Amino acid sequence: MELKPCPFCGGEPRLIIQNRTVVKGVVKRNCYVHCLNCDARGERFIEGETVAEHKEARQKAKDAWNRRANDER
Repeated sequence: MELKPCPFCGGEPRLIIQNRTVVKGVVKRNCYVHCLNCDARGERFIEGETVAEHKEARQKAKDAWNRRANDER
């Protein structure tokens, strides 16, 4: 899935994956979409233990970024 331009500035977005979230003493990877131009950030999602859970979290981050206020529900 391609990411839509930033809803604030029209800038280029990137999916970011970091090892910064600590859950019950264990460092977990999290992902979110970040605008390279204005630093806007989308919702963060914590990746699970399996490859499928990693893909699901990344897809959720992309979906959250691409959702717009005027989207039909």
